[in-house]
Amino acid sequence: MKIRNMLLGCTLTLGVIVSGCGSPSLTGGEIVGKVLAAEKNQQDSYASEAKMRNYEGGQLKQEISVNEWFDAATGKRLVETTTGDEAATVLNDGKQLLIYEKGKDVAYTFDLTGSGDMPSQKDQIKNFLENIKNTHKVDVIGEEKLLDRTVTHIKATPQEKETLFGKAEFWIDQKTWHVMKSIMENGDAKSEVVYTKMEWNPAFTEKTFQIELPPNVKVTRMEDVNPAQKITLEEAQAALEKPFLYWDLPELKQDIELSDLKGEFQRKELTLSYTKDDVPYVSLSIFPVPKDDPSLTFPGSEKVTIRGKEGLYLKDIQFFMWDEDGMRYSLEIQHPDLKKDEVLKLADKMVSTKK
Repeated sequence: MKIRNMLLGCTLTLGVIVSGCGSPSLTGGEIVGKVLAAEKNQQDSYASEAKMRNYEGGQLKQEISVNEWFDAATGKRLVETTTGDEAATVLNDGKQLLIYEKGKDVAYTFDLTGSGDMPSQKDQIKNFLENIKNTHKVDVIGEEKLLDRTVTHIKATPQEKETLFGKAEFWIDQKTWHVMKSIMENGDAKSEVVYTKMEWNPAFTEKTFQIELPPNVKVTRMEDVNPAQKITLEEAQAALEKPFLYWDLPELKQDIELSDLKGEFQRKELTLSYTKDDVPYVSLSIFPVPKDDPSLTFPGSEKVTIRGKEGLYLKDIQFFMWDEDGMRYSLEIQHPDLKKDEVLKLADKMVSTKK
C-alpha cells in the first residue's frame, strides 16, 4: 500500500533535482515549483558520497555512509550503504535489482520489468516536495556555501499541527538544482543527509556496476519470498481463521491477495483491491491486531470514528486505520474524487464473512 512505499522511500532524501540555472531572488514557493518541474531526461551521470545521520531526542542513534554511482546513458545505478560493521549493496542493471547484505548467505533479485527504476534520491525529494506543497510554508533563508558551490537554503514549516511530514530544510545548488543537504524533523526524530563528495559525469568501466558475491551466497528472487497469491473470499476466510469485513456491493469489483509474511512480521495479511467502473477505488489491508503493538498510533494522524470505532486518518496520504473484533484494517483511497466523508459512509456498508 502507498503508506508503506512512502515510508520506505523516505530513507534517503538527497538527489539531483533538475539541470538549469537558478536565481537567489526566487521565493521558496518558486524554488519548489522549479524542483517539481524537473524533466527526468535531464539527469547527468554522477558519483557521490554522503552521510545520513538519524537522531532521537537530540541523541545520535545511527550514522550511515552512502556511496552512489549513476550512469544516465544506461540507467544503471549502484548504491552502497555502510553502518558500523554492517554493509549493503543494491545494483540496478536496468532489468533487475540485486540486493546483498554483507555477511549473509543469500542475495535477492527483483524483476524490474514494467516497474521502472528503483526510486532515486532525486525522485524521493521530488515526491516529498509534491506532498508538502499544500501543507507547508516554504521560506528562503539565504545563500550559503557547500562543497565550494553556492546553495540556496530553504525551510519548509507545517501550516497545520497534525501532519505526516514535519519540518524540513534543504540546501539546493543554484546551478544544478541538486539538493546538497537536507534535514527533516518530526517530533523527537531528526534525519540529516549531507553530500561530502560529488563528481559529475565521471568515467565508468564495466566493473563499476557489478557485485562480486561470495561463492556460498545463494541468489533468490524477491518474488519468491512472501509471495502474494490471488485467492477467493472463502479461501481468505480460511487463511485468517477469523471473520473479517469487506464490501459486497454491485458497483465495486473485488480482487483478493494473500501474503504469508515471514521474518519480523510473521503473519498472514489480506489485500482487498476494489475498482469502480474499471478505475481503482480503494485498497484494504487486513491482518490480526499485533499482540506486541495493540495500540493505534501514527505521527501526524488525526482521530476519526469509523464504524463506531476509534481510528486514525492521515490527511496527507488519505489513509485510514482502525481495529475491529481483533482485526486491523488499513484503508487507502485510490480514486482522486473520493472524499474522506464518503469513505466513512462507505465503511458503514461493510459486511462480515461470518455466516
